[in-house]
Amino acid sequence: MKTRTILLFTLVSLLGLLGLATGCSNEVDGPTPVPAAVDPQVICHQADTWVLINGTDFSPSPVDALTDDPQVALPQVTLSLVNDIDGSTLEQVDYLLNPDPADAANLRVKWTSSRQLSFFVDPALALQRGVYDLEVRNPTGGKNLKTQAFTAVPPPTLTSALPTPICTAQYANEITLAGDFFLIIGDARPVVTVGGVDFTPVAMEDCSPIAGPRTDVQSCRTMRISVGVDDVGAGAHAVTVTNPAPASCVSSEAVTLHIVPPPSVEGIDPEPVCIEQGDRGLIVTGSGFLTLGASWPTVTIGGVEVTVEAVSDCVDIEGLADAQSCSTIEITLAQDALDPGAQPVVVTNPETAQCASVELVELAVVPAPATLSLEPQPICTEQGENILLLTGTGFLQIGADVPEVLLGGVPAASVAMVDGSCTAVPGTEGAVSCTGMEITVAQGDLPPGLHEVEVINPDPAGCTSLPEGQTIEDAVMLSVVPPPAIALIQPNPVCLSQTDMRITLTGTGFLQVGEELPSVTVGAVALSDVTLTDGTCEPVEGVADVFSCTQLSGTLPMGSLSVGSSYPVTITNPDPAGCYNSETIELEVAPPPDVTGITPAQICSGGGVFTVTGTNLQGISAYLMDPDGGTVEPSSITVNPEGTEALIAFAAGLRTTTYSLHVTGAGGCSDMLASAITVNLGPVVYYMDPPAVYNGISIRATIYGSGITGVPSSVTVAPAGGGTETPLLDVAWDPLRPSRIMATIPSGLDAGSYDVFVRGVGGCDSFLPEGLTVVSEATIALLDPPMNPPFGQELTNVAVNVLAKTDADLLAGEVNFLATPRVYLSNTSLQTAEPLKAVVFNSTSQLSAVVPSLPAGVYDLVVINPGVPATVGYAEAAYEAVVVAPPVIIDALPTKINKEAGQDLVIYGQNFFNPVVVLECEDGTLPPVVLNAGLSTFTELHVVIDASLVYNGAVCVVRVTNSVDGTWDEYFSVSVTTPAGNISPFRPSFLTQPELISNLNTGRRAPGLAYGRATRKAQFLYAIGGDDGTSAGAMDTVEVANLGRFGEIGAWRTLGNPLPSGRTLAQARSLGRFVYLLGGLETTGTATDEILRAQILDPLAVPELVDVNLQFAALGNGLAAGSWTYVISAVLPAADADNPGGETLPSEAVTLYAPEVPDGVEISLTWNTMYGADFMTPAAEYRIYRTQNPNEGAGELRLLAVI
Repeated sequence: MKTRTILLFTLVSLLGLLGLATGCSNEVDGPTPVPAAVDPQVICHQADTWVLINGTDFSPSPVDALTDDPQVALPQVTLSLVNDIDGSTLEQVDYLLNPDPADAANLRVKWTSSRQLSFFVDPALALQRGVYDLEVRNPTGGKNLKTQAFTAVPPPTLTSALPTPICTAQYANEITLAGDFFLIIGDARPVVTVGGVDFTPVAMEDCSPIAGPRTDVQSCRTMRISVGVDDVGAGAHAVTVTNPAPASCVSSEAVTLHIVPPPSVEGIDPEPVCIEQGDRGLIVTGSGFLTLGASWPTVTIGGVEVTVEAVSDCVDIEGLADAQSCSTIEITLAQDALDPGAQPVVVTNPETAQCASVELVELAVVPAPATLSLEPQPICTEQGENILLLTGTGFLQIGADVPEVLLGGVPAASVAMVDGSCTAVPGTEGAVSCTGMEITVAQGDLPPGLHEVEVINPDPAGCTSLPEGQTIEDAVMLSVVPPPAIALIQPNPVCLSQTDMRITLTGTGFLQVGEELPSVTVGAVALSDVTLTDGTCEPVEGVADVFSCTQLSGTLPMGSLSVGSSYPVTITNPDPAGCYNSETIELEVAPPPDVTGITPAQICSGGGVFTVTGTNLQGISAYLMDPDGGTVEPSSITVNPEGTEALIAFAAGLRTTTYSLHVTGAGGCSDMLASAITVNLGPVVYYMDPPAVYNGISIRATIYGSGITGVPSSVTVAPAGGGTETPLLDVAWDPLRPSRIMATIPSGLDAGSYDVFVRGVGGCDSFLPEGLTVVSEATIALLDPPMNPPFGQELTNVAVNVLAKTDADLLAGEVNFLATPRVYLSNTSLQTAEPLKAVVFNSTSQLSAVVPSLPAGVYDLVVINPGVPATVGYAEAAYEAVVVAPPVIIDALPTKINKEAGQDLVIYGQNFFNPVVVLECEDGTLPPVVLNAGLSTFTELHVVIDASLVYNGAVCVVRVTNSVDGTWDEYFSVSVTTPAGNISPFRPSFLTQPELISNLNTGRRAPGLAYGRATRKAQFLYAIGGDDGTSAGAMDTVEVANLGRFGEIGAWRTLGNPLPSGRTLAQARSLGRFVYLLGGLETTGTATDEILRAQILDPLAVPELVDVNLQFAALGNGLAAGSWTYVISAVLPAADADNPGGETLPSEAVTLYAPEVPDGVEISLTWNTMYGADFMTPAAEYRIYRTQNPNEGAGELRLLAVI
């Protein structure tokens, strides 16, 4: 082994050795030392330590004993480093002690006796750590070696004491010390000193044995101590480690343990807070709020941890990196995190100083305000302020700040807390929570209506009673009503000369609050017995037992007000809505009427106009009373401005008796003229046809009546209610049709409603009030030409279509057809006016009808829509009845041609004179047509068509025009297909006008489908039976739709006569006027061999009404006043060949006006007998249909009787 020698010297005083040896300059032999043991066996090489060597024969030797400077040489000690402390072998290093006795500075060896020797170790020795052998050499040369004599260890090194900082005020802390050479020597442990307080480790870790003579020595890298509550006060404390003896070195590193006090909370702002409607930001103030790197303090309120947003007002903690002590924490308290109440606020510092604040600081958490009631209600704000009591919970006053109260979004004028309703808010000062507030609503602040009440507490609480997302229905509402308003006083004027008078006020806002009614004054006189009119009241929304009415009445005492004066009328609603009407409306007090005469004194039952004379007749009402007490109301009354003359009109229907005249003045007083008039039997007028005309033309009209026995001396019209009469022209009457008078209405009449007068029939007049309406604009947008065809042979029935613009083409102010118009042809020069028959509403742009037998001539067209106001269409020279028969197309074959040139078509018919043939297709094309004159005749035309440019699947109409007079006829239809004859792609039913598409009313599988015609212009498509997808769902219903010019399908309707039973998968065919349904499946799924047949009814084969008579009801059960419409149909014999037991179409409608008479009127209808298919057997019965109620349209007809 390599060795190094370090020479260390020790000088021993000669005086101490004189008795031990005799100095001699010659070498002498001595004993051999024996080092047996070393104590201590473990030392710290950085500490001053005397190491004791026990053994034998430790012998010093004198040096220069006979000289003046005698000395003694002590035994030499050599320390040889042989192993590291972990036992590994090292290069040997020798430390020689006392090699030179003359050097007093190296006296490191002390001899005590021959059995004990010691040497001194200090930092100056620079002894390395490790395991040492020890050799003792006596001066006389004897030596001996003690192996593994002792171990030299370094001092402990302390690198950290963690965690730091810590808080010891509230809990014990365990500190982990890291470093090296923390020694365990036997049972001894190091001592850890913190701020002058010693601690014994509770655990030693990461330990390894120390080599050397002792086996109970370990070196550790980690140890833990427990610092108990308040063991060490707050501050920055030095930490040292002292190893146990005999190696009791002390660590020298500067390690500090920071002990901090708990955080201290001084306050939290703002408060009180409400967290029911959102998160709230708060600031906690105090001291000792630690931030350690990214770790912040935690804050709990009421035990709930809140979100810390920021920490501020911080100072660095000296000696601690990235550590601060702060005094402000910004937090967010989540919505609904806490219940209302005083909630403690606690700040806890982050690890490792997790002490918590202990001061009692509370946050006042308050609930949102809640409204319960608002009284009194309703209120009226228009005429003054209102003070209301709002009750609820959680109304906060914070200092001088009170809640804001919004009424429909409008702030209340003032808010005051109700004394005695408030309690202190726990956890804060200067805030109270109340259950009542007195609010003021300023005059005019709120309009009438229902207003939600919202309470917003003052900041910082700031919640509302009506948060976002809450519906108004959840809020207390304030009902604001307007002042009452009087629109009408009846009667006005009022007459108080004969009796107490009850007056009626009509208006708005007349309130009943509980049992309280409005008060009404006229001038200074209060109405008595005030009552609200039943049926005029509605509950006021938002309040109970309050009603707003539009009419009330009360009584004025007789003579309480002066005649000839006017007095203001004031209505005041009951409290709390005690407003009054602000508008000025006056009641006039009038004198009673005085009737002095009437002319004429005699009149006929057809009615008329009387002239009544007297005084104070302004605003009178009147009636006639017969001897039995029956009364007749007038149709109009007109009074001159002076009140001295009144024109009173009574309509037809007066009984033949003597009537007294009763007049009631505008003020309610009355007068009576006994036996005023005598009524004689005479004619009665009940209808004018047409009832509405366009004033741009003269038109022939028919006046219907009963009891007409001759030509009237005149027929006149006058503005309804009175005015100048205008005579109608060319008045005619036919004794064979006695119920009709013909006359021409001249053009130029002013628009409006007119009374009709028939005068001079048997010395009597008759009067029809408002029998005629005149319009100044023809607003029905008829096409040009409006009829198809616009001509027909004279004295024959001709099927036509009447045409108007489609809905899409209408301009502003234009209309088209309503269901179902009346249509007329008029020729004033021929004194002819006839309604078209069998008018059918196909669509808003097309009617089908039949022109009746007319003499040759040119006729104007008039169309009148049903309903009020009247709308009229007019077309001049729209139809001509010609002498020469127009062409008639009966058939065209084939019914489909190919989409290519050279297509042959044969047209069958009659009256073809020099014809021109045109093919018009629905896609707008007019394919070229060439007539083969050589093959054509008057009844058969052969043409060749180039259809190459026609749309595949298009439907075309064939038109033949006689060039001699321009008359023509059309035939529907010829279709165009591909050359292969395939059907075209499925598409809407009408190519160019898809808005005319109409689908079935009921989904049907496999219905029978048939085409039929009622007239040449009334064509139909029938969908018969079918099923719902199963044979068991076979249907018995039949739907029908009108077809337009190109086959466009109109609206479907279900026929009233079903099949005898459900039928599906049947075949339908039409032949002539019959539709056949062949075979099919019944609802049982069984095939049937039954063939059903139905007749397409002829619209002209109907009963004809020839006379209508009006007379008084004998039993008091007659018709009420107003217009009534009748039609009659016939039920054919059960054995009829064409329609056994079937019902015909109804007759043309007859409308009459029933006058206002006491017992009503009775109507007698007369019609021609209807025969069956054999023209011999009369109808089995007749069915009479009538409108259900007065003044209804023909669409409301219902079965009245079967005769």
